[in-house]
Formats: sequence, C-alpha cells, structure tokens
Amino acid sequence: MKLIPLLFFAAPFICGMPFASAQLEQTTAIKDFAIPSFDEDGHRLWVLRGKELRRQSEAEATVLEMDLTTYAGTRQQTPETRLRSPLARFLLKGNRASSDQGIAIKGLDYEITGRGWKWNGKEQRVLIDNEVCVLFAATLTDFLASGCAPDEPTVPPASQFPPRPMPKEEGQTRIFSDKLELLTTDKDHQFHFRGDVRIFGSDLKVSCDSLKVISKRSVDENGTGRGAFGSIANIFADGHVRIEQKERSAVAGKATIDVAAGTIVLEDDPVVFDDRGKAAGHKIILHRGKRRAEVLGKPGETRAEVTLPPIRDLGGTGKVDKDKKKGNAKQPDVPKVEPPPSKP
Repeated sequence: MKLIPLLFFAAPFICGMPFASAQLEQTTAIKDFAIPSFDEDGHRLWVLRGKELRRQSEAEATVLEMDLTTYAGTRQQTPETRLRSPLARFLLKGNRASSDQGIAIKGLDYEITGRGWKWNGKEQRVLIDNEVCVLFAATLTDFLASGCAPDEPTVPPASQFPPRPMPKEEGQTRIFSDKLELLTTDKDHQFHFRGDVRIFGSDLKVSCDSLKVISKRSVDENGTGRGAFGSIANIFADGHVRIEQKERSAVAGKATIDVAAGTIVLEDDPVVFDDRGKAAGHKIILHRGKRRAEVLGKPGETRAEVTLPPIRDLGGTGKVDKDKKKGNAKQPDVPKVEPPPSKP
C-alpha cells in the first residue's frame, strides 16, 4: 500500500496559504500545527501535532513537543498509539522520525517510556535505545505459588534484583530493559526486549537476557482492538532465566509463558526450588494456581530428578513425633511430579 505523506506540502496549507504557494523558507516555523497522512485509499494513517515545526531541508524538519497519533489501517477512525517526545527529527517523505530525547508511547492497554528512539511509519516499528519501561494492563500471577490469600504480605528479596521501580498499581505488569523494539502487525504487537530484562508482576518477578512479548490485537465488542488478558498472549524469555514467586523460584536457559493456558515451560537445564525440595530435568512444565510440576527427562539420555525433604520418623526407633501423637502432623507440601514414561 502506497503511503501519501502530507508533510512535504502541508506547511503552506496549514499557515492559510494556497496549496500552490511557494515552499516555505527553511527558517520559517509553523506554530501549533496538525498534519495528517493518508494511504492511497484515503485511510488516515497518522496525525502529527506539535508546538513548532521548522524546516531544515527539503526532506527534513524538526518538531518541538511532538505528538504523533497513529491509526490502524482497518480501523482508521480509532487511534491505536500515541507517541510524544520533547524534540524530534522528522524525515518528511520517509514517514520516519528519531530523537535522542525521551519518548512516551501509549497504546490501548500498554504504556512505554524510554530515551533515544526511532520510528518507522512504513514498517510500523519503534526502536528505543535506553531506559526502557513498559507497563501492561495484563496481570501475570500465581504461576509458581497457589492458594495465597490476596492480602498476604510479600517482601521480595532485595538481593535478587537491582533497585528498580516496582508496580504500585494492582493488576499490572511492568517490564524494564536496556533496549526495546516494538513491531506492529495486522494480528499483534511484538515487544522485543534486550539487555538486563526484568519483569515485575503481581507477586511475580522474572529476569533474563532477552524477552519477547506477543500482545494480540483481537477486536472486542466495541471494535477497539483490545484483547483478552490485557492482550498479552505469550512471553518468551531467553538467557539466564530466573523466576521468583512467594517462597518458590525457578531457573532455566529458556522459558515460555502461555498466559491463556496458564503454563510456564522451562527448558535448557531447568530447576525448580522451594523450601521443601527441588526438581530438575530436561523440561519442566508449571501450571498457574497449582502446586504441580511436570518434570520430563530427555528420552534416552537425561533422567528427571526430584529431591524431597527428609522424613523425620520412619517408625523404627521407638520415638513418636509429638505432632503425630496429637494427630496434628503436617504432611510435606511438595510439587506433584509426573515422572517420564518408563522404557519398554
């Protein structure tokens, strides 16, 4: 689809001059402007607003207090994202912009902040180079723990994560990283995080080297494009993955979270720990809201290993535990493990 940007000739028009007027001088500034862009079918693609636009060359302009709203091609009347930055360099014919300043992006169910960015309207791609923070409306919770009261206090171990802002709002997920690439397609938004990635959810913390989040663009009854689960569908974590929740933790080289199914699949030497034991194998599948872990060994090579807490009394010493005598003994609460199928 061919794009028809209006930036190249819109400046004289906005100033009230006829369309056929001569081009503005490079030093001429446009105050408090609004410039739309359409595709060849007349669908609105984006609207650029700002406090001031100043032409630097035939193909380039600087925009002060940039406010760029983009629209989905099939729902052109519904704003999809809003990008704001104090100062931006705009390529007039290329539907591209960049800046070393800060940026704030607001979508239907996510918000992004960062510093040093590039926007490519034709590819529907945004790159952010520093200080990335993404807030999702979706809640990631209860993958490793179960039966926790909603008002149960939790104190995250400070030694596990550097001091970064924690989400104060309930029902939200925050992701921090060094860099971010946001790619919008007809079906979804793809968030690619790289470098010192940290996820903070509801009583859930994840760290890894790189992360990919898929946010679906399913349409609700109002046609706004807001998807279920705050639109987060899948999360793929790679490199030194560590997951912590309540009294339990897990480490692996790779983790895949299916939000709808409520599962985390751990691979590449995964191990799950808690205060009652640990489980290790070729692959471990955790289920949200259940103290259940499927531990699978690699066929023909690796055997799954489960370490359980020691049994305090086997009944052969003549000693009886006081709790047992009273009938109040607590049974060890360990993950249910499904062993790999036996060899024929």
